[in-house]
Amino acid sequence: MQIIQAIWIGMLLLFLNPGTLWAVDGETAAAEPVDSEIHWGASPIFFSTPETGMAIGGYIMGYRSLDPDSPAGKQDSFDGMLIYTKEEQIICNLSLKKYFQGDRYLLMAKGGYLDFPSKFYGIGSDADEDMEEDYTLLGRSYSASFLYKMVPDFYLGPFVSYGVFDVKDRTAGGQLAAGNIIGWDGTTVAGAGFQLLRDTRDDNYMPRNGSVFNAQAISYRQKWGSDEDFSQYGVTYKCFWPVGQTGTFALMSLVLFNDGTVPFEMMPCLGGETIMRGYYSGLYRDRDYAALQGEYRYVINSRISGVYFASLGEVAPESRQFNGENIKAAAGFGFRFQLYPKQKLRLRLDIGVSEDGFATYINFMEAF
Repeated sequence: MQIIQAIWIGMLLLFLNPGTLWAVDGETAAAEPVDSEIHWGASPIFFSTPETGMAIGGYIMGYRSLDPDSPAGKQDSFDGMLIYTKEEQIICNLSLKKYFQGDRYLLMAKGGYLDFPSKFYGIGSDADEDMEEDYTLLGRSYSASFLYKMVPDFYLGPFVSYGVFDVKDRTAGGQLAAGNIIGWDGTTVAGAGFQLLRDTRDDNYMPRNGSVFNAQAISYRQKWGSDEDFSQYGVTYKCFWPVGQTGTFALMSLVLFNDGTVPFEMMPCLGGETIMRGYYSGLYRDRDYAALQGEYRYVINSRISGVYFASLGEVAPESRQFNGENIKAAAGFGFRFQLYPKQKLRLRLDIGVSEDGFATYINFMEAF
């Protein structure tokens, strides 16, 4: 644990340092960021989701534009969050995004810890709320990628992932306690692969133009330290178009596929506060997942904006079984409140509606 803490401290110091990792020649040095000022924001936060209930904690963000005159809006960024919830859940997340030698190289890293009492309903699209059972997921997860710019806006490079998960407090006589589900007593995953990224957004936090295409292929193997052999493939696409002077239409699509003996902890779940809002995250989970979501964002005044959203999604044991018979739909509306005039920290309130009823989400920043 001390080694991991040292790594994250080193990453933060790396973000604070406007220099680069390597000595550079005169041509590269001339491409140093025009604006080297770091903009920090920090705030106590509270939020609420169906999975957590009310939660309190703290949030810190820092960002710096490589070139404020560039339409691509490339930014170094650092985000950290520590949360405690009504359900006695503890969540800690850190993330770093940093460019080097202008924008020739890109480092992205994430780390997280959770102590998360939750609900398990089984695996598949036909899960029922009557199948609910309790369990607590303890986990530490870390991932990083180091990407090289092949052509303008396209980055490719290696991706590594490591996680340790433990399952406690299982309901006696439940599906997890029976021991027939992979990962029922916890799991360790260690994998490596590749990531392809194209990001042309004009802003990391409040985009109105551009898009993000992110594709990952990662293999987890026992010879590298995993308990199971499996592979994951994922593609996420987000696109943003300005509407009029202040409106924005945002579109998000994702597909996630698994192959091999996948622990349930690593299976995608339909629902949550990002996409398919209105469904409890974990009610429907399986090896494969596909979803599509659209949002219209509009400005009410200088500090308040609104949003309408709708989404479709489905989970299946194999991609060929995506047939539309078990597709789920959700929709809703919400508001955004800018907390400080000169910072991008925004409070988010969303009301999601699905066949399971209403769900209220209070959180920070845009859903995507």
